Amino acid sequence: MNTSVQIRRVDPFHTVEHNLWWQAYAEAKRADMGENALIWTLEESRAEMQQRSETTERRTYVAVLDGAVVGGGSLALSLKDNLRSAALGVTVPLAHRRRGVGSALLAHIEAEAADADRTTLRAETEWPASEPDDGAGQPGIEFARRHGYTLALSDLQNRLELPVDDAIIDELLEAAPAERYAIRSWVGPVPDEILAEWAALDAVLDTEAPTGELDIEAASADVADYRADEQMQAMQGRTSFGTVALTATAGSPRTRSSSSRATTATRTSGALSCAARTAATVSACA
Repeated sequence: MNTSVQIRRVDPFHTVEHNLWWQAYAEAKRADMGENALIWTLEESRAEMQQRSETTERRTYVAVLDGAVVGGGSLALSLKDNLRSAALGVTVPLAHRRRGVGSALLAHIEAEAADADRTTLRAETEWPASEPDDGAGQPGIEFARRHGYTLALSDLQNRLELPVDDAIIDELLEAAPAERYAIRSWVGPVPDEILAEWAALDAVLDTEAPTGELDIEAASADVADYRADEQMQAMQGRTSFGTVALTATAGSPRTRSSSSRATTATRTSGALSCAARTAATVSACA
């Protein structure tokens, strides 16, 4: 580890500090994924970090070397569920790699997670879909492996250009069981009359999807927590689109679509992975 690297926590209400953290984050993402990098905008990240959430404590950090910010990190601590785990991130721009910056950030964040009694750490890294499925040779996954993490859960993200051809939509509609379900859609907050069921479905998304050996609990289904997330999305300048399938008799939701930004036109092609370890023992999570 480079002992001259200093790590300090970022005050999200300090404009310059947060901007420097975001710049390091964005540069690192672009270095690894180019035009396919999925990057939250500066204002989106600022709104998230400034939110006083009842469900998640979020922290960000900068690494400073010779007076300049050379990397960034993050830590998310769930406050109502998954109390044994934490989500972390380490992002170092290409020009500052191989100097111990990432290792210093990781060690600092791991220590803070341990102080919060978290025993399982999860992180995400990305690499182009053209590279090996296990990420061999890619900087993010190789960095994680060198520090005791194992490849856990991976998926492939595909690009879909918008608008979608009407013929494709018609084909999908023809295959839908129209007699059994009714489709209801809206823009903006979830309607009050279906909010409780929507929040319950949203809470189990992480556990309903394939998780392998990941130790993941369902998230909070508190409607107040969901409304708080909607308020944060509004502060970020996002527009949410929701859809549910309702049973013809009971009228209760059976499925849902994710919220998204109105300006999002593509889904990035790339493989995501999760790395995790429990205490001092490396544990695979799918």
